[in-house]
Amino acid sequence: DYDTISVSATHDFMAALVDALPAKIRLIMTARANPPLPLARWRARSELAEIRAADLCSDDTETPMILSAMVGSSLAPAAVEAIQLRTEGWVTGLRLAALSLKRADPGWLMANFDKAGSSNIRDYLLDEVLQRQPAAAQRFLLNTSILERFCAPLCAALTDGATVPAESERASRTMLDHVTAAGLFVIVLDEAGEWRRYHPLFAELLRLRLQHQYGAGRVAELHCAAGRWFASQGMVDEAIRHLLASGDSAAAAEVVAEQFQPVMNREDWPRLERWLAMLPEPAVMNHPVLLLARAWCEQFHFALPSVPPLLARFDSLVPTLDLATAAVLDARAAPLRAFILMLRSDPAAALAQTEISLKQTPAEDRYIRSMAVYFRASMLYMVGRGEEAEAWLLDLLRAARGRADAFTMRLQFALCTNYRASGELEKLRVTAGRMLADALAERLSLGEGWARVYHGHVAYEMNDLAEAEVQYVAGIRMMYVAHAAAVRECLFGLILVQAAQHRFDDAAATLAQLREFRAGLDPEIDSLAARLASAQGDQAAAMRWANSFRPGALLPFLQWQEIPVLTAARILAVTDQEDTLRRALELLEPVAAWAERSHSVWRGVECAALSAVALDGLGRTQAADDALHTALVLGKDAGYRRTFLDIGPRLQGLLARQMRRKSTATVARLLLRELHDELGQQAQPSISAEAPVDALTAREMEVLTLLARRYANKEIAQEMFITPNTVKRHTLQVFAKLGVNDRRSAVEQARRLGLLNDEL
Repeated sequence: DYDTISVSATHDFMAALVDALPAKIRLIMTARANPPLPLARWRARSELAEIRAADLCSDDTETPMILSAMVGSSLAPAAVEAIQLRTEGWVTGLRLAALSLKRADPGWLMANFDKAGSSNIRDYLLDEVLQRQPAAAQRFLLNTSILERFCAPLCAALTDGATVPAESERASRTMLDHVTAAGLFVIVLDEAGEWRRYHPLFAELLRLRLQHQYGAGRVAELHCAAGRWFASQGMVDEAIRHLLASGDSAAAAEVVAEQFQPVMNREDWPRLERWLAMLPEPAVMNHPVLLLARAWCEQFHFALPSVPPLLARFDSLVPTLDLATAAVLDARAAPLRAFILMLRSDPAAALAQTEISLKQTPAEDRYIRSMAVYFRASMLYMVGRGEEAEAWLLDLLRAARGRADAFTMRLQFALCTNYRASGELEKLRVTAGRMLADALAERLSLGEGWARVYHGHVAYEMNDLAEAEVQYVAGIRMMYVAHAAAVRECLFGLILVQAAQHRFDDAAATLAQLREFRAGLDPEIDSLAARLASAQGDQAAAMRWANSFRPGALLPFLQWQEIPVLTAARILAVTDQEDTLRRALELLEPVAAWAERSHSVWRGVECAALSAVALDGLGRTQAADDALHTALVLGKDAGYRRTFLDIGPRLQGLLARQMRRKSTATVARLLLRELHDELGQQAQPSISAEAPVDALTAREMEVLTLLARRYANKEIAQEMFITPNTVKRHTLQVFAKLGVNDRRSAVEQARRLGLLNDEL
């Protein structure tokens, strides 16, 4: 205990003695604090070996050996782990715990460690450490014991409030340095020495002493002061914990409410949800801002049934606010209302809500304003003002001058949504590509997730299944950072890709992953399972689901990959029973009407194609041909493939009849060839007078010319500055228009028709 010596002459004598010691003499000295000796000089001469408190702490491998040696027998791993956790390897603490173990059954001791095992330790700390300190140091230790970690300004705030005078901060820093130098179980947490903490057993003793000496009222005051200081520094988690410990849940709720706008702008959903979860439920349900925060979190997770009740509770609280605050909060809620109305197929009412939000939401609310822009653009398209929406979004993007952030992500997201609905797959591909590049460059996970969805959609529809899988898998890997709806769409898309490739085991595994991700809550999961069963030939299972399916009173928003009503119609349309075929048409009728009202070319094509199959099964040949003609005309410019191919073999006869119509002959021939390839058939339709050759486009003529010159696909891609997949698509178009199956036949047929001269 050299630190107890206070006479300076003794220190001078010891310094001289050490300097004069013979080389072979070793002097061992113990102290709780650095003694006032020339340690730096001895250290520089390599004459000093220091064993600090941290060096004396045992680790997870040493503690079992130490305890076994002290107790005389091996201890259960759980007992050792509990003691190590409480003592953090402090050897004196281990020894005192071992004394208790000698007197008690280890199992009983572990269950009652706080009362029995640590009582010896508390007595030791009280007698040997705390009571030896001056009164001012004891008060400082007791006041700061409520803190898990502390710094000088925070310690001063416990005395002076959140606004700390400079002299109080200096005094706290001096006291911190004193208690650290005195070896009072203070652990430094950073290199600068700003943040520190107490050993947990010492902190426990101090808190018990604080409670006993000053009472619960003083403890609450200290927690309140700490909470206010943490809040002033933007350290929200600590602020919430201390304010709740003080009993002031309203103040804790207000701290979270003040962070609503900045955390929304950062799209930091995990942090916002953590803060909400820390608060008592009444504190959330009675605070309009926190209700709004929870509603936005539910929307992010696509837990849509939870949103309307939260908005209803929010509406009941808004009248209690002043008019200005109520107007701003109502504007922040408006995009959520628009989203719900959009899902209920009420675009006009949804559009009105977006106008309210854009007019009244403060400019600083970047996330909420961007969502209002997205919903407004979607609603403009659905009410027939798609060109206006596109021009507006492109103007906003130009005004951003190449900036890539969450707001511009939402602009591109809106464009992609509308392009998918309108069937403009090339525009969708280009916009999704730009969106993905921006998202990757700026590490914007929400934007990347949706860009993967749209890239995958384009590739899937164009029957580029390998590329679709790449995009969908990349989106699924973002499961915990992307929007839940985007991940869900990628899972849906991957299952369709795997089914199209007859990888049914993989599809079943992905379906199981989807069920786990969405906790089985989505009706779309069951419909997709039925669709997968149908693709595998298990029509009995598919029909059981389809016969039990009942569409809701309101049609769902039909922009998702998997729509139960369409899957039910898909399964029923390929049966041979008249009643099921008629039911398929009944299911399709309101969906087709919705697609027409909302200008959804994508769903319009699908409804028309499925209707054609059902009508053909009923023997209504002309109506079936007209329906498929409508679908092909709508879809051929966009490049739709899988919408037709996924229907399966029932489409073959219908496609063959479409080859007699000039306007659909080419696309029908192409689809029939791809369908035959999928079904493992070799016979291909031949060109005839009833199926006239459509004129080749300039791009197709360029490809044909390079084919005649025996260029490989990669060489054609390099020559034309396009991708090999685009070359393949153009080549298939050429084959379809010429009625051939390979390159050589295409060149020969083109020469016969005078499209190529003999020199090529």
